[in-house]
Amino acid sequence: MSTEKPNKSHPVKTAKNSRGVDWISIFIEMADHKNNTMENSREHLIDWWRYSVERISKQIPEFPEDFRTTRIWREIKFVENYLSRLKPVFVGLQTGTYNLNETCDQLRNVFSDEKIRLNKWKQSLDNLQGFTLWLPAFYHAREYLMGAFPLGIEESDRTCKSLIQSIKDPYPFLEAGTRHRFDESFLAFKKNYISHYTSLHEEMRNAIRNVKKEESKVDPVALRNLELLSDLKYTDKSYLNRVNILARWIQRNQCFLPVSRILERYPRCYCNFNPCSIRQTSSPANQINGIILEGIEYFRLVLSRCRDLIVKEIKAQKPENSTLEQINALLGRGAMIPLKAQTVDTLNRIIRQNTSYFQVQMRSRSDREEKPEPGG
Repeated sequence: MSTEKPNKSHPVKTAKNSRGVDWISIFIEMADHKNNTMENSREHLIDWWRYSVERISKQIPEFPEDFRTTRIWREIKFVENYLSRLKPVFVGLQTGTYNLNETCDQLRNVFSDEKIRLNKWKQSLDNLQGFTLWLPAFYHAREYLMGAFPLGIEESDRTCKSLIQSIKDPYPFLEAGTRHRFDESFLAFKKNYISHYTSLHEEMRNAIRNVKKEESKVDPVALRNLELLSDLKYTDKSYLNRVNILARWIQRNQCFLPVSRILERYPRCYCNFNPCSIRQTSSPANQINGIILEGIEYFRLVLSRCRDLIVKEIKAQKPENSTLEQINALLGRGAMIPLKAQTVDTLNRIIRQNTSYFQVQMRSRSDREEKPEPGG
């Protein structure tokens, strides 16, 4: 009789008297759970359900479509199946239908009294929770990598391609270690990318400043000649277009934005500077002059093919000496002289009067370029 009195006279005060004490520890992950009171254990269990499990259960249906792969979906269904069975148990615990010991019995029944099964489900739940919390960082990384320019730097470009490839299979990201390794690689790539991009951006700005300081490097007389000659009927306008495009590039790339700060969020300066362009246009003034000279030579070649007709028409029209001098320079092989609009107007009158002849010359030039003569 005396041995039974202590059990009858002392109420159950601590969670260590619960048969499911170890099960509760697995759910709420508290090492010192055995020293908690029954009421504290109950509150911890309810809090775990409210603020952890119910939150993930609401977020699962909102998973983006590109993450709904077969393997991820299988993982989600595994978690959801047990969630649906656990929900009435926790509703009963919160409403008082079940006390803590009865709740533990219900939880053990759900998992067939197998801790291995509970641990597997708990790990899958933790994976989904961690994955869900990580998604905003992942979205940033994915958008950054997809928008990044190739730098022409082997290590950086290779890392970028590798990270993009890993994004195509999101299932491994359910595991915390994989997410951590991806984050480390992305942050290392981003740091190097910002450094190299900023350096190339500054190199481009210096190149533009040099062009602006030394505008005399662009031959204004030759540029004006090209502009006038581009008004000739039936001729190629692409040379002047290329000059204008390059000039607009120079104007557009006079960027004074805080590029390093921009690159923390977005992989391109708002001026949309492409790092590869600095290698293609490292000397814009020289490129412009080269295009101008190439264009003028094209017009001189076209007109020289029509030399006999032009000379015949000039003799009939008897233009001013200055116009005649300019036309002779165009038809010759010596140095060019400054042209005037009046000279181009004279040539256009000749072209209009002999449209078919000049059009044939244009076509014959294109044919020879597309089909070079043998040995050419």
